[in-house]
Amino acid sequence: MANLSGILGFFGLLSPVIVFVAVFLIGVILDIVILRVIRKLTEKTRTKADDVLVSAVKKVVLFIFLLLSLYFSVNATYLASKFPPKVLKLYNTGILALIILAIAWVFAEIVNHAIDSYVQKFPEEVPTGILKSIVRIIVLTVAFLMALESGGISVTPILTALGVGGLAVALALQDTLSNLFAGLNVIMSRQIRRGDYVKLENGEEGFVKDMTWRNTLIQTIANNIVIVPNSKLASSILINYDLIEKPRGVPVPMGVAYSSDLDRVEEITLEVAREVQREVTGIVADKKLSEYRERVATASGDKERERFERDLKMFERLAEEVKEWEPILRYREFGDSSINFVVVLKAISAEAVFLLRHEFIKRVKRRYDAEGIEIPFPQRDVWFRNWPQG
Repeated sequence: MANLSGILGFFGLLSPVIVFVAVFLIGVILDIVILRVIRKLTEKTRTKADDVLVSAVKKVVLFIFLLLSLYFSVNATYLASKFPPKVLKLYNTGILALIILAIAWVFAEIVNHAIDSYVQKFPEEVPTGILKSIVRIIVLTVAFLMALESGGISVTPILTALGVGGLAVALALQDTLSNLFAGLNVIMSRQIRRGDYVKLENGEEGFVKDMTWRNTLIQTIANNIVIVPNSKLASSILINYDLIEKPRGVPVPMGVAYSSDLDRVEEITLEVAREVQREVTGIVADKKLSEYRERVATASGDKERERFERDLKMFERLAEEVKEWEPILRYREFGDSSINFVVVLKAISAEAVFLLRHEFIKRVKRRYDAEGIEIPFPQRDVWFRNWPQG
């Protein structure tokens, strides 16, 4: 009998550990087994909302069950009587606050997915990084205040303190708030959109990848990321090559020697330009059309599929028009070393701009060499007057 009492007493001492392990083990089973099965089922559905929900829950489920383990290992065992009531209340409030914040984080992920889905309905790409950051901050702040209120801590004094100290906080975060509101201003004006090809005032150029609450990320052709503060971007002079209607003209300045037959130069140059125009447009268009067809195949609804199909047909017509577009050649001036002219091709996208110039310059140089047409380099002829005769 004494041995039995000792064993029970031993297990009584171990009860916090047993409760902690048991509750946490439930979370592990939920994470490894149940959520994995649910994820496989959601992957078969056409909507992505359930995938986002399962992915978000999977990221916090172990954290939540860890908090639950800490809660029950104290409150469901003898340890609850070992703590003073105020300390126990503070302990439970802290755990409750963390659980509410974890659930709020899942809710913020779902809302951000809804923002991405809504933005996809627009014809142009809208940077969503800054919007999602604001949503996450608002949701977590409200959740934190709700957690304090549910734990018996009044949030009125906190809100009052925040109101009084708002000016001091605004002064301390002046640079941060300036970038935040500048980013919102840029998004609302729709003068810079995700995917646009821009050239900054300092000469840097590339594609706009995203805009966060502080910076705008621009990916260069060399696959580097240029980080520009939103306030600098909003106040600087830049060129947005994609703000105009696509396609856009691609001017290529050139020059030939004074001894050249200009009619022959025009004929050969336009012949090369037409060839490059058709081939490069075909290459870029095929890639874009594959992307459109993939969007149609993975559309989540009939309306979205109809919109993608409409965009696909419009792009097909546009590609055919650009392929058949006639390049332009115009002589401009008698330069110091050459007769200068410009050749204008047409690019269906920003990607095609660089490929057009690249291929045209290569092929026209090769053709000029074969035809004996000289592309002169800058030179000076110096004449001396009254030079002594030998």
